[in-house]
Amino acid sequence: MSFKTDMFIMTGRGTPEDSVDKYKRDNRGKDLDKEWTYQEVWDELFNSGNVLPQPLTEAHRVVIVDADMVVYRVSAACESRSVKAVVDGVEVEFPTRTLLKEYCIDVDAEYEDLEVEDKYVSEPVSHCLATLKKTIRNIYKELNATHVVFFLGGSGNFRLDLPLPTQYKAARKNLHRPLYLKACREFLNKHYDTFIITGLEADDLTQSSAEFIINNTRAWCCGYNVDKDYRTALNKNRYYNPISGEMVELSGGVGKLELKNNKVIGEGLHFLLYQCFSGDPSDNFSPKQFFNKRFGDKSYYNFFKDYSDEKELLEAWIGKWKELLPESIEYIDWRGEKQIHTWLTLADLYMKCPMMIMSPDDTTTFSDILERYGVEYE
Repeated sequence: MSFKTDMFIMTGRGTPEDSVDKYKRDNRGKDLDKEWTYQEVWDELFNSGNVLPQPLTEAHRVVIVDADMVVYRVSAACESRSVKAVVDGVEVEFPTRTLLKEYCIDVDAEYEDLEVEDKYVSEPVSHCLATLKKTIRNIYKELNATHVVFFLGGSGNFRLDLPLPTQYKAARKNLHRPLYLKACREFLNKHYDTFIITGLEADDLTQSSAEFIINNTRAWCCGYNVDKDYRTALNKNRYYNPISGEMVELSGGVGKLELKNNKVIGEGLHFLLYQCFSGDPSDNFSPKQFFNKRFGDKSYYNFFKDYSDEKELLEAWIGKWKELLPESIEYIDWRGEKQIHTWLTLADLYMKCPMMIMSPDDTTTFSDILERYGVEYE
């Protein structure tokens, strides 16, 4: 069975192989409540020799895992969901809201008038943890890894404090949290090379650690991630997407854009600028509310796709950004405070959402990127 399948299917009681986990670490003495700063993680990974060998050589294959994605998908796969409602005095239950809506049509009832209740039923927690162990085992086996490092998000994500019109990732607050999500996080932290991160996101450490190993050591390395922000890498990088089963090689630099199903995808500087310009609904940010006219994905792709030089791309991007914005941008942020921006400070703000922090002392802004490529601006 492939990993792609294992991620979403329960393993039941498991097999005799599940009873012995050679990939577990002896973490006795580990402070399980500790949240690690960027610098502490960097020192532990690349200076201490406690987690990764020093030096890393051709004999080593390292996988850096965005574990937030792993524990969420595993715990969600271990519970079933249905919806309940009382229709014309009769309690009914359906696997999805779509089927409930179809039932309402059949019995001539108004779906909008119903009080719909989400119902979740979980498998035993032992089944969930067995699935998690099997998932980890498959990461090692399918990627032929000698070392796997897991990052979990903790408290203090700086992006949550950005003075945006709506709070970063606020739309996720009301999402259902699987019952065994906490148990999966605790199990992973207790038994494997896991770091709970403070101050930023697991994405940041996943991308930056992989990039450092790929560009500064002789070891093979990949990130393990499904987030499209990974494709904004400005230097050589690679990641494995467990949903598609694809190993994605990223060359960095100016990158490229593609248009698939009327949606822009890409990599490198091209894709970073696109993410800043167009926003990301899943992360709850978009500067388009300030634009004076519509400029959608097709328009963006057709306007920028042929640029192959970083400086020329940035100059064209600035020109379009300024064209679509008023001279002064004013709004009330999600905390109720008034914000006033120029085109440049607004770009600096929105660039902080998709741009990964690539080292403990990385303070790169959009203005820094312009200066790096010799772009003159007011």
